[in-house]
Amino acid sequence: MPATRLASLARWAHRGAWAAVVIALLLPLAAFLADRGWGQEVRILSAHEPSVVELNRALWTPGDPVAEIYGNPMSTSTRVLLTSHSTVLHPQEDPSLALLPVAAGGERPLQVQTLWWAVRLGAIGAGAATVVLLALAYFLRRRQRATVPAPSA
Repeated sequence: MPATRLASLARWAHRGAWAAVVIALLLPLAAFLADRGWGQEVRILSAHEPSVVELNRALWTPGDPVAEIYGNPMSTSTRVLLTSHSTVLHPQEDPSLALLPVAAGGERPLQVQTLWWAVRLGAIGAGAATVVLLALAYFLRRRQRATVPAPSA
């Protein structure tokens, strides 16, 4: 392979390594901004039918759990990314509570812990790509130096 071609490939490998470093640094920043912009602490629940909710409201007394009026809670509070806050219920019995009803076969919210897992995986992948591309650039430059003839005096 010509020396100029090897030099060109080495430069592109070096640029790719820098791009992978930038991606590895920007992924956590993007996740943090998404969490701050669209993240909300909610209790996910399997929603009851409207008639069951009305019956539960009639039977509810102060001190009883509020989330059970609207459905079966699936977890404790979970931070999720929401693009639409209209799906979150703030019950009149406890307006500070945020409930997110989720249908059995319907849309599932993206949990923030899942987002951070994907960011960690992406950063590890970008780090591995950086190492591979830097090693490729190193070996291409070494090979280029070996193929360039020594200057004659």
